[in-house]
Amino acid sequence: MAKKEVAGLVQIPEPGFADHEVDTRPERSDGSPFASDTFSLYFQNEGPLHIHQSFLNSSTKLASKCRPTTVFGSPPRTIRFDDVTLDTGHVLVQFLITGQYNGLKPKGESMNERHASEFATALHVAGVAESYGLSALHDLATIEIQKLGDKLTMFSVIHIVEEASPTSIRIPEVAAYIRSRIRDFCDISTRTAGEAVLSVFGTPNTIAKLILKSVVERNLQELPVEEPTPQPVDGEGTAPATKCGESIPMEKQEPEPEPEPEPEPEPEPEPEPEPEPETRPFDDKEEEQPPSAKSISIPNIGV
Repeated sequence: MAKKEVAGLVQIPEPGFADHEVDTRPERSDGSPFASDTFSLYFQNEGPLHIHQSFLNSSTKLASKCRPTTVFGSPPRTIRFDDVTLDTGHVLVQFLITGQYNGLKPKGESMNERHASEFATALHVAGVAESYGLSALHDLATIEIQKLGDKLTMFSVIHIVEEASPTSIRIPEVAAYIRSRIRDFCDISTRTAGEAVLSVFGTPNTIAKLILKSVVERNLQELPVEEPTPQPVDGEGTAPATKCGESIPMEKQEPEPEPEPEPEPEPEPEPEPEPEPETRPFDDKEEEQPPSAKSISIPNIGV
């Protein structure tokens, strides 16, 4: 923030009064917006919601409604919106006062039901913003439509849009979002995925569902027939699953043992050679021979 020196003193401008800032606060001469007349707004006979006339003047069409009512039995300064729900009217009043998108607590016990309730309200708010020329509210409602619609199934989106006012579907941003959801829903890359989508349809009970099912069936016919994937023999493998993106693990198959070859017969051992008789060398002397009978003399023994 720029500083100004006056007589040797430094002046710091007060917040909101810098040269580059735009002060949007009301002039004192015009008075506070809360000092203007108060109107009571009824939405499909529910309410009232009270708002000062100065906030209604932000829309030319809303300002044109700020005139004393001539309906018998109705208090003065009353505006009735017969085609706007109370949930939508709360968002409208909240935006006119604060410039923000803020709704009531959604209806429903489950999270999906609450998201569907908020999505339907956002569609109605977009239609009201389009009707009364509130471009900023229109942009905020479009953001809510995309954020909440992405949390719902395609069938829920179609069902809510069919029950919504026809004004919302004529909004280019809303129609573009619905087309993108349908395009993504019908974008089928495999026959397995297409058959899974068809199983969810069942018997269509609306024209929109019948058209969607016909588009899916046509895209399915244009896909090539998928050949069965051979299952692995050795090691751990996977088989096609019944649900998209899942696989069933297969137990590891041990290979069958190969038959062992018969052992070859061992060769017979060769017979060991007989040992040769041990020979002893002869001495020079002849071996002594036993005495013979002739050489033995027998003495005469007298009787």
